[in-house]
Amino acid sequence: MPDLLIPVPSTWRKRRTRGYNPAALIAKDLARALNRPWTPKFIKTHPTEQDRKQQSRQQRLNDVTNPFYIARAQAVCHVAIIDDVVTSMTTANHVAERLQQVGFHNISLWALARSLPPGTNKGTNTIDD
Repeated sequence: MPDLLIPVPSTWRKRRTRGYNPAALIAKDLARALNRPWTPKFIKTHPTEQDRKQQSRQQRLNDVTNPFYIARAQAVCHVAIIDDVVTSMTTANHVAERLQQVGFHNISLWALARSLPPGTNKGTNTIDD
């Protein structure tokens, strides 16, 4: 069980448009149900970060820039990255990379849904390639 739940941050544009961060709402409810702490301000996006939703899977995988930074450090052993939908794993990998850079090595990813990549057999949960 993780010591801390960390939601994937939304860009400021998305927060302004939606009025909320879906991952933060999920993390808050999970934290309450599991009696674990969570923090919405641990990791943030750079203010200039653009929305990647319109990018193709390949564009996301090819984009090597990491849009996240650690806003404040916290001494815990195991953290769980909380996201609403995982598409290409790029966001999760970038967040995990930043967490590793500040000393975290036991990192889990918890997501509500997984978007299947092209070439996936929709009748099963297997990838054709």
